[in-house]
Amino acid sequence: MTEILKKLISKEDNAYLKTLENEDDLPCVLIGTTAIDERLESILRKYLREDKTANRLFKDTGPLGSLRGKADFCYLLNIVDNRMHRTLLLLVEIRDLFTDSMFEMSFESRQIEKRCAELKAMWSNLATFDKSAKRSYALLVVLLKAILLLTAKHIKKSKPRYPKELKLMFNTEAAD
Repeated sequence: MTEILKKLISKEDNAYLKTLENEDDLPCVLIGTTAIDERLESILRKYLREDKTANRLFKDTGPLGSLRGKADFCYLLNIVDNRMHRTLLLLVEIRDLFTDSMFEMSFESRQIEKRCAELKAMWSNLATFDKSAKRSYALLVVLLKAILLLTAKHIKKSKPRYPKELKLMFNTEAAD
């Protein structure tokens, strides 16, 4: 692990990494992508009003109900950069490959190894990855969780921003 990575990853993250590594391949992928999905949702919710409309967006059938939808929206809002966005989309691809073939897919399969190699190449400046695709995947999930947690800490809720002229015209200062 690089020094940067050691600073980012907590003891709990290390325990989580071991849990992922000890899981069978399919549960490892599902647990990992679910954790990232939940982190993205918590970040996006910091931007949104707390009401039924936001809840509706995050339902399975809503535009932010999928990991891909959340990743795309975070990218469009400049919450994540291009590398992080591409990483999130690769995680979606890996998860989809696993779920589409259920028990026939593994981290040793060529399709998965190829995507994990792409992930490793994108993040090689932060982490020294193992040759094992599964270990690399698990380490990357933990790294992304830590990065997204730091990102979430720096987001503050904001109120609607109207130009000064509209505030005066519609008396919106007290409006929500």
